[in-house]
Amino acid sequence: MLKKYFKVDTRIILLVLILIEFLFNIVLKNMMLSEKVLYQTLASEMTLEQIETGLEASQSFSWVLYLLLPISIILSIVVISLCLNIGALLLSYKISFKSIFGVVTKAFILFSISKLILLGMLGIWGMERWGDLAYIPSFSIYDLVDKDAIAQWMVYPLQMISIFQLLFILLIAMGLNYILKKGVRHWVIFTLCTYGLAIIIWVSFITFFIFL
Repeated sequence: MLKKYFKVDTRIILLVLILIEFLFNIVLKNMMLSEKVLYQTLASEMTLEQIETGLEASQSFSWVLYLLLPISIILSIVVISLCLNIGALLLSYKISFKSIFGVVTKAFILFSISKLILLGMLGIWGMERWGDLAYIPSFSIYDLVDKDAIAQWMVYPLQMISIFQLLFILLIAMGLNYILKKGVRHWVIFTLCTYGLAIIIWVSFITFFIFL
């Protein structure tokens, strides 16, 4: 079944990713900017007029966000593909950037699934305030630790180590193995040493930048 999935046209999967991203952002935005949630969240800090002014401003610039959504998805996939491609070039693997891009695109569906699950949870539990988002499980190590016992700088790194991130690495490894058979275990190690290393550098940079 997975082998057939990896044979699907990359453009179709990319379109599905973009559509899910649009759906996620539209639904989440409508939930967060509903009158009930806005007033529950901001009533103690802003006047009614200020809330309405801010809402109008956000509505007028929302098209910019929607314009950036497909760009951000494609850019993320390209960057991840480049990390893997550099590793492949260094090891002289006969695998093209186009093939790697296709595998990463198809593995990226896991992150879209995670967003659909988040929407489902919000639909079941509802949202009273913006802060309620912090109580939605992220399926990461962060969910397993005592929130009061960890330093603030550890939050983002712990959130990055999620079940979807691990499954993403596994799915990339399986996709690469369909192209160049070296064993899934080999490709898992390869992905950890390329994409995984890039994630560590990125998380370290963001953590250092925020808490400098």
